[in-house]
This record gives sequence, structure tokens and C-alpha cells, in this order.
Amino acid sequence: MPFDRIQGLHLVKLDGSKTKYDIFFEVPSKGILLETVQFKYESTCDELIPDKILVEAGSISSRVVFNEG
Repeated sequence: MPFDRIQGLHLVKLDGSKTKYDIFFEVPSKGILLETVQFKYESTCDELIPDKILVEAGSISSRVVFNEG
């Protein structure tokens, strides 16, 4: 075998021929799952940009990751 295990997954959402967002899942060790969401965010500069970006990242993430409870 050319590898011993799969430790990650890269998902891509397209909008036509352009990438809308990427989601990366990494499993660096047993019991640990890391998720990275990449996307372009355009906005006017204001003090709420960090919150707006986190809301958008959470919205993208919730399309793939489901929380119990």
C-alpha cells in the first residue's frame, strides 16, 4: 500500500468555475478532528467584521458538521 491511513479530507464547493469555499478535515491523532473553513469575504471595514466572518464560517461548517443535542 502507498499509505497506512487517511488523515484528512478536502471538500470544495464551486460557484460555476470558481471556488465558493473549501473545508478541510484533518485527523492528527486518535480522537482529534480539526476543521478548517476557507472562503472569501468582502465587506466594508467596520468593527463587526470579525463577528460577521465567524457567523459565515459557522454557516458553512453547519452544512457539513452536525452537532448532537
